[in-house]
Amino acid sequence: MKVTLLIPAMLCVAVLAQPAFAGTPQPERLAVISQHVFGQYAPQFECIAHHESTDGANLYNYPNLGPWQIDVQAHAWVNVKRVVSDWWYSARIAWSISDHGQDFSPWAADYSYCSNL
Repeated sequence: MKVTLLIPAMLCVAVLAQPAFAGTPQPERLAVISQHVFGQYAPQFECIAHHESTDGANLYNYPNLGPWQIDVQAHAWVNVKRVVSDWWYSARIAWSISDHGQDFSPWAADYSYCSNL
């Protein structure tokens, strides 16, 4: 009996885009990106990346991808490959989704803790 496993094409593209350091936490890298992109909200976004992707070590939780676990189904306009491979791009997407640091509800699991930092 042959079993066929269907994998969404977007996930296949994202897996191929995996950065060389994937699987290793990168808190220092996330801190630098957070300071530049999120400014005064850097602690909240570092907290989200820590809880959502273990500081970038776990980039794939389909449909949530990248260090800030962007839901690529809810935000179909996001470039799936770049959200995983280009963390600066991923940060800018998170900034946009959060309404420039005003709404942390897209990250419901960490909303109450990270939004109060």
